[in-house]
Amino acid sequence: SRRQRQMCIRDSYTSSRQHNGSAPAASFPLLYHYLSRIFREFQEKEPLYQQAVHGLLFSLFSEINRITMSAADSVMSESGDSYSYIRSALSYLYAHYNEPFSVSGLAEHCCISESHLRRLFKNMVGISPLEYLQHYRIQQACHLIHLNQMPVSVIAQQVGYSSLSSFNRQFQQYMHMSPSEWKKEHLADATPHEVRSYDDHRTRHI
Repeated sequence: SRRQRQMCIRDSYTSSRQHNGSAPAASFPLLYHYLSRIFREFQEKEPLYQQAVHGLLFSLFSEINRITMSAADSVMSESGDSYSYIRSALSYLYAHYNEPFSVSGLAEHCCISESHLRRLFKNMVGISPLEYLQHYRIQQACHLIHLNQMPVSVIAQQVGYSSLSSFNRQFQQYMHMSPSEWKKEHLADATPHEVRSYDDHRTRHI
């Protein structure tokens, strides 16, 4: 009905003003133009004003759709860039997890600022890049311990720790037991040359 159309137009106009904090003419001149013309047609009610309002409404809603689609494309583009940065960062960590690490170096590899990388990692992965690296190093250590082919001290160096004490500390933090205790518990009943899965209740969260 005409009354419903008037209320819809009024609500759109009010919402536009509230959203932008100023008159819509500044950000959306075409919307402001169509809304102003529609209100004037209703006020003056010159001959054929209803047909004029129908045409203006069509133009108004077309412009709203155009603005909405443009905003959605912008969000999708930004989201796509974010995923691209995270994929690049994770690929680098997987390939270089056992090397000396710095967040600034990882950010440089991804061609973004360190603060931007930290923010993306926190939002999309849930933890910081360094925390993720520590998780991955311990996961790899669990795998090597299961293979049972080298001492724990060698495994610590293999996964990127410069000292056995720092490795033991990180392992204790994530696994709630020392590497030697974890090895004893998980390999006690293993047959010779058997490689058991390390995807158990202690490592699944990594």
